[in-house]
Amino acid sequence: MDANDLAGTYDAGAAKVANYIDAHIRLATTLGKPLVIEEFGYPRDGKTAYDPAIMTVYKDRFYRQIYAAIETNARSGGPLAGSNFWAWNGEARTPHADHRFQRGDLGYMGDPPHEPQGWYGVFDSDASTQDVIRAHASAMAAF
Repeated sequence: MDANDLAGTYDAGAAKVANYIDAHIRLATTLGKPLVIEEFGYPRDGKTAYDPAIMTVYKDRFYRQIYAAIETNARSGGPLAGSNFWAWNGEARTPHADHRFQRGDLGYMGDPPHEPQGWYGVFDSDASTQDVIRAHASAMAAF
């Protein structure tokens, strides 16, 4: 995936993600252990897309891919047991043009303070991403 060309590189990245998940399902099955996909994330639509006003089309698509793999495997009794996206930013917003955390800031996001704030996180205003997460939670609750 290239943040400068999400449209042109998404499919190749998605294929690698599918292979990664399949390989780890095989490992978990062989070991007889559950599998959790944790701390997965995806940027907002753009190279320097930290602002919650920037779209999440590719992030939503990526989350749907991860969730579909989990739901399909869980439905068949496989080892995939859950996930944890990175990260919930909620109502936090950075007041700085460079999106860097500064000492004294009170808007805490999921991003570590040494990284720009907001790229991977899910904000309270990300309605489409929250819909994807909510649908997955409902699907998993049915198992």
